[in-house]
Amino acid sequence: MRSGSRIARSIGFTVTGLLVLLAAAALSLEAKTGADSPYTKKADVGIVMSDGAKLATDIYLPRREGRHPVVLIRTPYKKENMGSLIAEFFAANGYAAVVQDTRGRFGSEGDFLPFIHERKDGLETLDWISEQDWSGDGIGVWGPSYLGYCGLILAISQIG
Repeated sequence: MRSGSRIARSIGFTVTGLLVLLAAAALSLEAKTGADSPYTKKADVGIVMSDGAKLATDIYLPRREGRHPVVLIRTPYKKENMGSLIAEFFAANGYAAVVQDTRGRFGSEGDFLPFIHERKDGLETLDWISEQDWSGDGIGVWGPSYLGYCGLILAISQIG
């Protein structure tokens, strides 16, 4: 058997397993709403960029008071669709999750120009997150596809 096909099959199992875990997490979270929910959500917070554009952002916080590690998810695919399930999972497990529509997409102001604003807007969002009283020591990123690019460009910016 060629190693490439073994890797592809392994990736397929990993992706399938991840989807099953996410579905199970979604079902367990769906049953908990309001005061029973393990997290709170602040919807459509407008994070203001240096040029005045407001980027629509949802913030999911664990119910436990204090500072939390943060996961940032930036998406051009609509934050309510692309990041909310993952954010709920992270928040239910002790992380603050920040899900943001990229510039010019859905609730965010400005013009969407793929790959142009992601570094600057992402770095300004990281600065904003680090100033929040719920933000702990670490900020991570999550996402496949364009969401992954939004995270990788930030990671590359931190090297040096």
